[in-house]
Amino acid sequence: MSSQSFNSSGRAPRAGGVSPVEDEFISDEKAIDKFSTTSSAIPTHSAQQTAKPVNLLAKAVALLSRREHSEQELRRKLAKYTDDVQQIDTVLARLQKENWQSDERFAENFVLFRQERWGNQKILQALRQHHLPIETVATLKENLRETEFSRAQEVWERKFHGQYPTTPQEKAKQMRFLASRGFSADVVYKVLQKR
Repeated sequence: MSSQSFNSSGRAPRAGGVSPVEDEFISDEKAIDKFSTTSSAIPTHSAQQTAKPVNLLAKAVALLSRREHSEQELRRKLAKYTDDVQQIDTVLARLQKENWQSDERFAENFVLFRQERWGNQKILQALRQHHLPIETVATLKENLRETEFSRAQEVWERKFHGQYPTTPQEKAKQMRFLASRGFSADVVYKVLQKR
């Protein structure tokens, strides 16, 4: 019997000292080297954008078809598809001209969907993040001020089922709850006064 060593697959090594497994690895490595590209040939994010142009107007209309967006929010979302600020400005101008995008309409819808749960302070703080025109925010602020007490009363009744606090701890808990929803301190005190 010959004293031949066997590899892990149970085969004798090939002549020349390279096992079939090593031979396959070496050939795979050569194939990879043959088809590898330099780092400059790998497309970057912006190169992919130029390779396949994106219709920004169609993207914007698709976003607006789902819900209202502020100009700032739409600008941020469109910037994901292009670095050309002028192109984004052109698309936004057309959307506003056609009345497809309106900061006033966005603000009204934003308030409409949040006023049942949030107080004035929280709503106005969230609106400021959208960089809306000052006149729009001032009008909404006045409208919200008129209804804040009734909205706070409804939120309190939904949460506490009309049960006024009997201990200082319960009162503090209810006050914290209303304050966390963005209602002003004077409105919170009025809501918690027993009638």
